[in-house]
Amino acid sequence: MIQLTLRALSVYGKKVTNSLRASEVSLNQQCSCPPGESCSVEITELPGRRFEAVVVRPRQAADNRDWAPMTTVAGMYRRLFDKRASAQRIREAVAAIVGAPLNHDGLERSAAETPTEDLKIVLVDSGTLRRARQLIVGCQVCSPYAEIPFGSILDRVTGHDPAVTQYVLVDGSAKCPRCMRQLAETTLVEFDPPFESDF
Repeated sequence: MIQLTLRALSVYGKKVTNSLRASEVSLNQQCSCPPGESCSVEITELPGRRFEAVVVRPRQAADNRDWAPMTTVAGMYRRLFDKRASAQRIREAVAAIVGAPLNHDGLERSAAETPTEDLKIVLVDSGTLRRARQLIVGCQVCSPYAEIPFGSILDRVTGHDPAVTQYVLVDGSAKCPRCMRQLAETTLVEFDPPFESDF
């Protein structure tokens, strides 16, 4: 099962995202997630009619199909598409990564795979959000340099173990400092580390 999120900036972008939305059933048929598991696909039009796709699988794929793995989150992949990439090209690339078989070796475990009794749920307060926002300058919608999930910034601020921690963000509480779009734990952001690590 695929959770599909599409964001367009231009008329051209809307044509591409509408075409991708129309192929959602086909993408779901190609998804290799086992029953009870799902993956998310987030496609965002960037300035200059480029597109960024971020796919989060339940676990690492056995073959990443030319997608760049995000080392901070097991099973997260990112791919940038050049100016005016066709909907068909994006759809074929997404179908390849969501259809790729998943690893079952159990060597890497994310918070999503951690047994419930071992999982640490952290409600993110306003002070933590303020400190996290001071470390970013943009998100995947407004910055071409957004490469780190916002959850990793929260790990840095709180000191929690990412393998056993899931964050709970109050809806609308976490927003990009540049474009003010809402941030989720998996939203890619541009990291701007301080000169001194006394934050």
